[in-house]
Amino acid sequence: MKKRLGSLYKNMIFVTVLPIFVLGLIITVYCLDTYTNGMTREVEIGLRNMAVSIESAYNELYEGEYALNDSGELTKGDKVLSEEYGLFNSIKANADVEISLICNDTRMITTIVDSNGNRMTGTTINEKISEWIRENDSAYFSTAVVIDYDEYYGYYLPVYENEKDVDCVIFVGMPQAEVKGFLDSSIARIIIISAICLIITMIITILYTHELITHIKKMTTFMKNVGQGRLSKGLDESILSRNDELGKMGRHASNMQEALHRLVEQDVLTELYNRRCGDMKLKKLYDDNIREDKDITIAISDIDFFKSINDNYGHDAGDVVLKSVADILKENIRNKGFVCRWGGEEFLFAFYNNSIEETRNILEDIRIKVERNIVNYENYNITTTMTFGVSTFETGKSIEELLKEADDNLYKGKNNGRNQVIC
Repeated sequence: MKKRLGSLYKNMIFVTVLPIFVLGLIITVYCLDTYTNGMTREVEIGLRNMAVSIESAYNELYEGEYALNDSGELTKGDKVLSEEYGLFNSIKANADVEISLICNDTRMITTIVDSNGNRMTGTTINEKISEWIRENDSAYFSTAVVIDYDEYYGYYLPVYENEKDVDCVIFVGMPQAEVKGFLDSSIARIIIISAICLIITMIITILYTHELITHIKKMTTFMKNVGQGRLSKGLDESILSRNDELGKMGRHASNMQEALHRLVEQDVLTELYNRRCGDMKLKKLYDDNIREDKDITIAISDIDFFKSINDNYGHDAGDVVLKSVADILKENIRNKGFVCRWGGEEFLFAFYNNSIEETRNILEDIRIKVERNIVNYENYNITTTMTFGVSTFETGKSIEELLKEADDNLYKGKNNGRNQVIC
């Protein structure tokens, strides 16, 4: 028992912690993705604002249009910009970003240096980026701009395009390493918090498991009984009285047991025993009679001209009639035996320790009540009658022979005018 209990403890911890671990992993990935997207958006906005500020600063400092002079130098109005690094150097020192002023895909002014420490003036930008800017006539942002093997978050802002076919773009880039530093720090915090939550959950689970396992085992035993058809054994009250999900599950299981009990034994429409249950109860009654030598009488009956009711009033009306007749049968056989729906409009009766005359009297009383019964359906008053065939146990007679004798007597009554009891 201890071995099984320990195994259940391990399984409970496993099935509890694993989903939490997976959920924690999903939350971690989601938080990381959200944080990354948020930071990327903030970086994009920051780089765009810098690019716009640089454009505004150039327009304030220098009047005129961007152009290339005969020496291939970039000018704005009368001012040659190719050697003007004061603004760029100041922004780089304060914001730790790289800046370039690009004309016709060539870096004319840039703070970016190569591996030898030389400014990358005269180098060209990525052809695909250049084509995208021209085709879309709008700014371009990327998280993976590669310049001389270094990766940047980069923002390209078109600032001018004139009839001289001079395209100018301001580039502002932030090294990826800086952004990744923030991300790594965030990842570490999320992992630590997740680990702490997981440990706390494990401790709570272990402390709570003992009682939970006991109730789960009781639930398992209960469900096993239900699965094996032992539907009379109820669930432990300690589970039913719980106010948590397990208690709710137990109450649902108990309701399911009752529903199965009804489903297995009851006919859905009439709420009488169904044929399967009737067979079982008849066999038990027969076996008891063999053992205790008690009288057994049975009867098979059906509703006369039931097909006409369905044809004239509809099958819904037929169902109402069946239900009404079943209520009469159930009420008048209580404590005397049992009745089941044998099939369609047929019913089987079995009486406990009754003589054939006593059975006849009971069935005559039922026949009269059915005959006087009026079923109100929509605008119709429907009446019906029943015919009964009775048989009684004699030594050596089998159940099949009892049923056949009752069925034969039923058909005698049918052929003899119906609405009668034939023994």
